[in-house]
Amino acid sequence: MVSGEEVDYSIHQSEYSHESESTGGVVAAGGVEFHAGRLKLSPEFRYNRWAGRYWEFYHRGFERGSNRNQAEILFGIAF
Repeated sequence: MVSGEEVDYSIHQSEYSHESESTGGVVAAGGVEFHAGRLKLSPEFRYNRWAGRYWEFYHRGFERGSNRNQAEILFGIAF
């Protein structure tokens, strides 16, 4: 720190917001459940198709953003 330097420690929130900050979508999922004694195993597959990108930016003419397609494989273990 330089002596005499002023530092702003306040928190600022941007007034600019993107329409994609809140988005909806469609989900399709399927799974099964296996029982082995007291143990339950439940693999599941989920696919989401979002209505809009969650984040996006433009830099030197190139557009970047989040993917609108999302796939997940989940595996549950219970006892």
